[in-house]
Amino acid sequence: MAAAGSLLTGIILALMGAAGLAFSMVIQRYALSFPEKSVPFLCFRAHRYAVWVIGIVVYGIANAFYVAALLFGPLTLLGSVFSTLLVFNMVFARMILKVSL
Repeated sequence: MAAAGSLLTGIILALMGAAGLAFSMVIQRYALSFPEKSVPFLCFRAHRYAVWVIGIVVYGIANAFYVAALLFGPLTLLGSVFSTLLVFNMVFARMILKVSL
């Protein structure tokens, strides 16, 4: 049985992975759905494919957080926690893409 601190670490890492994965998917959709080739991103404008690649990089980092989380807790618990990515995706889509919920 894992210690409580270990489980908490796993849950936090899984939540970070879920939020990062949701954010990366919204970034990619934003980049490809923007009507112009130059997309406003953070404090600059970049080509849509560059922003899409940033989304892919964030996707990889988010999956690394989830893999690290699996070192600290059981898959049955962390898989359930990771499903919060649906909630994060709705929030980020509302904020960035202005999609109605």
